[in-house]
Amino acid sequence: MRRECHRAALATLAALSLLTLVACSGSEPPRRRLPDDWRLIQKQGYQALYAPSGHLARVLADADGDGVAEAIVFYREDGRPARSELDTDGDHVVDRWETLRRDGTVSQSAHSRRKNGTPDTWEYADETGFVFQTDFDDDGDGKPDRTEYAERPPAPAPETP
Repeated sequence: MRRECHRAALATLAALSLLTLVACSGSEPPRRRLPDDWRLIQKQGYQALYAPSGHLARVLADADGDGVAEAIVFYREDGRPARSELDTDGDHVVDRWETLRRDGTVSQSAHSRRKNGTPDTWEYADETGFVFQTDFDDDGDGKPDRTEYAERPPAPAPETP
């Protein structure tokens, strides 16, 4: 048993050394392999990843063809979108994150006002899309420092004939 562990450790060290040589040589690192039974389908600026169960797990969209996705959508096992990550300004950094309800409406969205890939504003919406709460991280520590609440505007009065 000890000898097998020693061999496994040596094999791991050899693999890590080889990866280090490749990474330091300036050549392109090897591509990551998909786990067994996962399928990746690519067509033009889109990439779809299917889980072993056959359900769609993730879709990437690279609309401008620069090799960096502007949108990534992650799916639930039932095929409905669960969350998304978006680069809304084309700077190759995610600046908007959305969490979706099962019906596809946005329940929470986060934004990066600093454009650094880290959320610093969080909005919470009800089923109708009304944003009832917004949290702000003003000091950049990743935690809300202040919260603003919104009141739903009154419903319009019914028209009288």
